[in-house]
Amino acid sequence: MNEKTEQMPRLPWAVTLSGVISLGALLLTGHGAVPLAYVYVAALIATYFINARIENGSPVRWFVRVALLGIAYASSRIIDASSSDFALLQPWARNFFGLVYGGEMLVQAWRYVPGNPRAPLVVLFLSGFVFLTACNTFEDTNIRFLAPLYVLSLLLGLRSYNNQTRFAGETSERSRRATTISARMRAGAVCLALLSGLVGFRTFNQYRGDITDWGNNLLGQRLERFETSLMAEQPSLGQSFGLRGSPVRVLRLTGTEGYAGDPHLRGMSFDTYTDGTWGPGVRERANLTPNVESDLRLPTGVGNPLIGVTTVVQVTRLARGNPLIYAPLNVSEVDLADAEKIRWAPEYGGPIRTPAAPPFTYTLSIPANENIQGILAEKMTPESRKRYMDVPKKLDPKVRKLARSIVADAKRPRDKIDNVVAYLMTHHQYSLTIDPGPGDPVTNFLLSNPPKDAHCEYFAASAALLLRCVGVPTRYVTGYYVHEGDGPNTSIVRQRDAHAWAEAWVNGFGWVTVDATPGSGRPDFQPEPIAKAQAFWERIQDAFQSVRDWLGDLKPEQINLIVGSLTISTLVGGAIYLLIRRRQTGQAERVPGYDAYAGADERLAALAGRFEQELVRHGQPSPQNRTWQEHLSSVANHASEDQPQTMITLARRFISLYERARFGTLLRETEDAVAAMDEMQDLLTQMEALPADTGGRRPTKGTLTTAA
Repeated sequence: MNEKTEQMPRLPWAVTLSGVISLGALLLTGHGAVPLAYVYVAALIATYFINARIENGSPVRWFVRVALLGIAYASSRIIDASSSDFALLQPWARNFFGLVYGGEMLVQAWRYVPGNPRAPLVVLFLSGFVFLTACNTFEDTNIRFLAPLYVLSLLLGLRSYNNQTRFAGETSERSRRATTISARMRAGAVCLALLSGLVGFRTFNQYRGDITDWGNNLLGQRLERFETSLMAEQPSLGQSFGLRGSPVRVLRLTGTEGYAGDPHLRGMSFDTYTDGTWGPGVRERANLTPNVESDLRLPTGVGNPLIGVTTVVQVTRLARGNPLIYAPLNVSEVDLADAEKIRWAPEYGGPIRTPAAPPFTYTLSIPANENIQGILAEKMTPESRKRYMDVPKKLDPKVRKLARSIVADAKRPRDKIDNVVAYLMTHHQYSLTIDPGPGDPVTNFLLSNPPKDAHCEYFAASAALLLRCVGVPTRYVTGYYVHEGDGPNTSIVRQRDAHAWAEAWVNGFGWVTVDATPGSGRPDFQPEPIAKAQAFWERIQDAFQSVRDWLGDLKPEQINLIVGSLTISTLVGGAIYLLIRRRQTGQAERVPGYDAYAGADERLAALAGRFEQELVRHGQPSPQNRTWQEHLSSVANHASEDQPQTMITLARRFISLYERARFGTLLRETEDAVAAMDEMQDLLTQMEALPADTGGRRPTKGTLTTAA
């Protein structure tokens, strides 16, 4: 900390007021669950009564930052904020981020940055983040009163910042005029923003109900489109299969021997077809009931075959927006651990749903015998057979005729399935796009001449309807196709691995997978390599998740112990550093003759001010964005040959001595330092004796704080 006797720079009162109001808002909207904010408020006000600052560039500020970060985390975790209801994030996370912004605001307020007019702007910026965090609440009573006060303090703070920087470094009428115009433009922009905000607030407050309803409807449509981009809850046959193409990871499958089961991971099945759309949607299924643990396990015993050897595979959900649980048809058990809000429709063979946020891991038990009818292969009933045999009345009779001709020589259901699959694969080719034409898309696809090419949704839908036409109960299924390895015993499923197929019922056996898409249309056919940037980002995500998993395995007490230890270590380290620094300073003060140099700081500043005046008098004022050395080099490069160089020569020598005295080893060589300042005095005397050369500029008084 810098504890010099001269007056330390203090923030304008309006800037400090902005910080106090923002912290007060954080306290009020958090129902007092952020007691550390009281300390922050007191620390801000204390800058007006304590004549000490953190030196710019001192490592102490980093000790303070780390300590405040640890204290903010600990206090946010300990305090119970469950009574608070926030729009975003959990209560502890919301309070934590507010304290992080407030802590950095404190560090900036206590920094010792002499002559830096931008410091108030940084504090204002951080106070805005604190106030924005405080606005993360559904209870806007306090915000209504605090927002106008904060905006007023913000405007006054911006005005004080403008006053400090308005004419800094300006030496000409043109520059001052430009600065004035710029200031007026900024003021006008602020007024316009305030007026727009006032009108917007009044409008929103008056029509809040209508706007909320409109927003909910719009959000619902956007969420529906977003969910469709992952896995549609009610798929419709269109021109393209929008699920293909994206390399974003969706699932990770890990097992002791990798994943060797059926590559078809089913998500949902559908039984009703109407004009190119499959249903019913998830929200239309009245029997989507809460899960009973035994429902997700295949029972064994009387009337049920032995499951035999099973492989345990862990599936990790990596993508948001898709609540489905994906598993192969013959899965014997699904363990969702401690997931909440589990729903599924057993009479439809799924889907199993849980909104658990990723990364969410569940376990699948997969029998080695692929002929096992798992929990997703529900028993056929007269009611379900009727659904799985339904053929739309609007379907062209030619489709029924085509179906009978395809299976003319087939007697058993398995033979009919093989004939339909072979027909579709040989008569049609795969394509990412198709022109469905008017009317029913499946009819147009099957009866087209020449045959149309299409994507997997058309092959799956066509197989389902053709088999229904010849008496085989069938359903339409969507999910993912597993094929990409990702290291030992691990597979990755990406969005581009989305796939559609059918499942048919075979009497005496049960449900079987029917994939009629040509091999060139399956996700495992020549997949594009993952870009290096994508792979690099995935490695970063995995590393970050590994840290989160490690932290997640720790108990809250262990986390608090680690954070507390780091905080205490930081505070102890900062204290040791300050003691060592104070001891070194005390030793320097005991050096003979040190007092003579220590009192020369004011003299050095006076010499710097005289040098600035000489630059102005000779028509070469130093710009604010350049050092003296840079400015002098520019002047020398543009000087004409007949222009006297005396001023430049003297100035160079002065700058060299000043830098040594201000920043170099002369801080400890006291006799040389005094001699250097004496020589600087002589150089200035010689400069002042030279005739003025303003170059058409009008000399101005005052010094440039940036250069000094």
